[in-house]
Amino acid sequence: MILPEGVLERIERHTIGFAAHAQRLLAAGRHLKRGLLLYGPPGTGKTLTAMYLIGRMRERTVLVLSGRSYGLVVPTCALDRNLQPSMTVLEDVDLVAEERGMGAMGENPLLFELLNEMDGLAEDADVIFLLTTNRAVLLEPAQTARPGRVDQAT
Repeated sequence: MILPEGVLERIERHTIGFAAHAQRLLAAGRHLKRGLLLYGPPGTGKTLTAMYLIGRMRERTVLVLSGRSYGLVVPTCALDRNLQPSMTVLEDVDLVAEERGMGAMGENPLLFELLNEMDGLAEDADVIFLLTTNRAVLLEPAQTARPGRVDQAT
């Protein structure tokens, strides 16, 4: 996998690194839930990076949502809580997390479900949300800019 210098190290630090030091982080009052956004044009390694992380964190339950399975955000997040440590990969998240007002009705119930589920996790929940998109400029700012939802965008 060939990524720009330092990118893989940042991704590993926010995922594998947090997992390796989970108990120390909790003892220090830090939260474990993480949000990571991988963005860029097709073919830049977003999905390959997700597969790499899945292979490196074998002790973690991994759930993948894409396309029509986005309707399962709520039950998937319930599984995340029950099977932690866990990671949910949301491929092409722009399909559901498009900026408010861009859709036909100006609202997107799946976006609200995703935002609520990401916010609703307890601070000590050992859950990683790995979001990928080719179109980061279309994402709802509340998804990407609010602290606690996306901790690292690469």
